[in-house]
Amino acid sequence: HKAWAASLLDQAGLPVPPPELAGDAEGAVRAAQRLGYPVVVKPADLDGGVAVAAGLESDEEVREAFASAGKHSRQILVEKFVPGRDYRVQVFDGEVIGAVERIPGGVTGDGHSSVAQLVQLCNADPRRGTGSHAPLKKLVLDDEAMRLLQRQGLDADAVPAGGRFVRLRRAANVASGGMPVAAYDRLHPDNARLAVRAAQALGLDLAGIDLLIPDIAVSWLKSGAAICEVNGQPTLGQIVSGHLYLQILRKLVPGSGRVPTIV
Repeated sequence: HKAWAASLLDQAGLPVPPPELAGDAEGAVRAAQRLGYPVVVKPADLDGGVAVAAGLESDEEVREAFASAGKHSRQILVEKFVPGRDYRVQVFDGEVIGAVERIPGGVTGDGHSSVAQLVQLCNADPRRGTGSHAPLKKLVLDDEAMRLLQRQGLDADAVPAGGRFVRLRRAANVASGGMPVAAYDRLHPDNARLAVRAAQALGLDLAGIDLLIPDIAVSWLKSGAAICEVNGQPTLGQIVSGHLYLQILRKLVPGSGRVPTIV
């Protein structure tokens, strides 16, 4: 439960955006106005990025996001949007074992292809699929993508300049089309300690700490940061974190891992 987790993290002295539970759409709007735009609306009791809408900047966007989230949960959370790059720091048994930056779903312009063509090229990657076990998810030009395109002054037929990144998803998690990029080698020790403290505050031996921070190589004590979520059943993924499965299993299973069997 995201609100309860945020309360425990706050009591432990860790940086979290203050959450507010909303009972209806107008309650969500009032919460957003109190917190100040932009805000995030999401289910309080789900994971996997389901119905998460970040960077909302108007009452109408909040109402739409509340309606969308309400299809999946009866407990809806409104919290202040924290700008920064999105990182997942993996903690196991009191130490950080991995970190990735999660680039939100989008495409990068080449100067001659339209957004729609770039999406098609991106989806040609064999790692992208629609099933639950696909390492990456396909990009879709749905209502959310079209709104973000409009905010960036583009549409599906527009041709972005070479090197320009065009964002198509508000959330950066892999489940909504994001791309993980290895960041463990750049992790500042203060940020590693912050992630470990978050896992310990919630009593987790394995956790994925979602950290919003300008640069993971700079201490959060200098740059500021916020713990967006703590995942108790984190998906490690296959793109840059596949090696962590063996690392974790070697700690959990004694000896060689062989199970003696007598037939």
